Amino acid sequence: MLRPDLKELPVGKYEIEGEQIFAMVSRVCGRRKESALLETHDKYIDIQLVISGTDVMGWKPRAASAGQDYCLGSICRQRAKHRTIR
Repeated sequence: MLRPDLKELPVGKYEIEGEQIFAMVSRVCGRRKESALLETHDKYIDIQLVISGTDVMGWKPRAASAGQDYCLGSICRQRAKHRTIR
């Protein structure tokens, strides 16, 4: 992540420490808040890095998903907060 050429990395998966720590490079167009899906999961931690442009990311406290190992969709969207990332 300290490379000066992060914008130039090809899309794909980059192993840092095997399957324990890895980075995934993607280039996607954003979605409107109303159609975006929030997700939760216990196995991995997502660290989102916006290399260029602006993105709005939704989040909510983990306690709001208590009892759910993985959540994707409208249930996750309930009580979500949003931050603009530049």
